[in-house]
Amino acid sequence: MVLEKIYPSGWLENRPWSAFVLGFAYSVFGLFLALFLFPQEPSMVAVALTAILLIPTIDAIVQRGELNSATKESVGLGVLTVHRNMILAYLFAFLGVFTTFAIFSTVLPTLAAGHLFSSLLSVRYGSVGQATFSQGLFKSLFSNNLKVMVFCFVSAFIIGDSGLFIITLNASVWGTLFGDLAKNAAASTGKAPLIYLGLVIIAVFPHMITEALAYFSAAAAGGLISVGVEKEKSEEKRSRVMNATLLLLALAIGFVILGAIIETYMLNNNVLYQRIIQQGLR
Repeated sequence: MVLEKIYPSGWLENRPWSAFVLGFAYSVFGLFLALFLFPQEPSMVAVALTAILLIPTIDAIVQRGELNSATKESVGLGVLTVHRNMILAYLFAFLGVFTTFAIFSTVLPTLAAGHLFSSLLSVRYGSVGQATFSQGLFKSLFSNNLKVMVFCFVSAFIIGDSGLFIITLNASVWGTLFGDLAKNAAASTGKAPLIYLGLVIIAVFPHMITEALAYFSAAAAGGLISVGVEKEKSEEKRSRVMNATLLLLALAIGFVILGAIIETYMLNNNVLYQRIIQQGLR
């Protein structure tokens, strides 16, 4: 890829924030290419193209992370130090994709956005309540997020970085839904949609990032063990890779639980977000 020549994987590993540029640029390119090649149903094609474009860079970082886990001892949360740049690269690539879809779904006219993001808009905003903490909502959110996390791990383990497709899909769905919500709420009040987008992102950012970190950790774990099983011949190094994998999975589950707790409280108690959702559904 052209941008990979400008931002080689070794450089990106030490500057993971640059993955934001790749995520943003590749998703913009993916949207325009999908619209040109598949004008009838471009949204899912754009997601697939974005993930395909990101895979070579992320795959190189995962393989470097596997080498680190095989050559360095990591105990407990020390695994975060070893794999910090790898997880951060996932995070910033996710944010780049999210930003593209959020901005486009906010600023494009309703008909154009409805066509471009038709499949992604089939998911709606969810329900909001008034209780301090809804156990039923928590269980539903936890169950759904756990399924996504497991799929990220399994797909990354079986097919390498195919977990990146699920991460890209989540970024595009969230970006599209939040942008669409902001635009609809702004239209009902006559205010600027980008201001509403900022308010929505502030409201959802804590749980969105927490859930995303669960998916990144699971995808990183799947990628590590997949590469480690294939490459490492030493029993000691394989053991280190396995330990790092289990720790990343435990971390992912912890993030899933924390994300579901945060989202439950936010949906039930964030009055501003509840009002924006009600305005967006008018």
